[in-house]
Amino acid sequence: MVGRARPDKESTVDKLADHGGPIISSVVVMPIFWGSVWSSGDPQNRAAALIDDLRHLMQGPYMVGLSQYRDIQAGTIHDALFDTTSTPPATFSLSDLASYVSGLIAGGRVPDFRLNSQLLYLVVTDGGTLTDNTSAGGFHFWSSIDRQTFHFAWISNADSYIASHEIIEACTDPEANGYTQPENGIEVADICEDNSDAAGDADGVVAASYWSNRDSRCILPRRVAGIDVQMDDCGVGPAMGEVSELRLSLSADPAWIEPKLPPMLMPTCKWTFDPEFVTPLTATDGTVLVVRWAEPVDIYSTRITVTVTDLEGLQITGSRMITPRTPTQAAIARKSCEIRRWLASVNRIPPFFVHKLGPDPASLPTRREIERLARATERLSAGVEALAELRRRLDA
Repeated sequence: MVGRARPDKESTVDKLADHGGPIISSVVVMPIFWGSVWSSGDPQNRAAALIDDLRHLMQGPYMVGLSQYRDIQAGTIHDALFDTTSTPPATFSLSDLASYVSGLIAGGRVPDFRLNSQLLYLVVTDGGTLTDNTSAGGFHFWSSIDRQTFHFAWISNADSYIASHEIIEACTDPEANGYTQPENGIEVADICEDNSDAAGDADGVVAASYWSNRDSRCILPRRVAGIDVQMDDCGVGPAMGEVSELRLSLSADPAWIEPKLPPMLMPTCKWTFDPEFVTPLTATDGTVLVVRWAEPVDIYSTRITVTVTDLEGLQITGSRMITPRTPTQAAIARKSCEIRRWLASVNRIPPFFVHKLGPDPASLPTRREIERLARATERLSAGVEALAELRRRLDA
């Protein structure tokens, strides 16, 4: 519940305890926008954006992180109700909200929970004060009709952070006897509410982080777009004036959710960069981009960004700051790599000199061993000489 009292954040959170009560394993969120304010203009746009954001969250990696809690699954968003026939009062209680939802159910204006126990009625107002907790911006609770329990939540604005917070807490602890901290009853998202990472970007949607027993930390499950830069076999690159291959990489945070992620629907890529420093040699809408780095007088750093978008509007952005080496720096790094490899490759040195050195060698080296040593020494000497020349050029 956003705004409720929380534990001392200096205390250690070990595990959420499962108290055995019900959970909502495949939530169906029923948005209810209460009041005429939602019928037009900016409020209506915000309501539409919230619905779209919640669809992304319920079907994406955000819910996959909850699978550790009795295998909670992805959720769905029911078609919203815009109730413009009444206006919510400035102050109301949880009992008032329960009566309001009960009336909508009785009037057939929203689906009946008795036909689907996974329903969560999400009441959205434009402001308002909850008398049960005047500092709260959101709350979830439960009530009953004919001794059958239904679950509902309230949020004070069309805000994806508040909505996600209440939805995941309603899924894991709908009736205050599901997953909570054993010593104080604090819920999965409340633990993280005061952390610096309480809110973040989950596949393009601002959402609430929540506690993970599996990771022993607060998590915000999401896809991560990265950029891998082609290196030569010595791990050197990129270098000014040279050509590099940039490749999109997709992963997940936390990593364990990756095998459970639903696929993106026909994703497309868009690469962006500063044309002063980067010249594309291939199309900028593929998973791979080949570029040539500029070769100015001064050393520079430049940012490369890739944005992945799928058919449902899901969007992931990754970026990387790259500082190409100068041609001389790259040559020094590569020559040093060659020398290190020569020194590490003992088969280039005759076995006599590697294994039989000591105060009293057992036998003399053969002519073949001496010739091999001479060739290795010659290559090493040439490499050191070239390295010295490159260093002089760099210092000049």
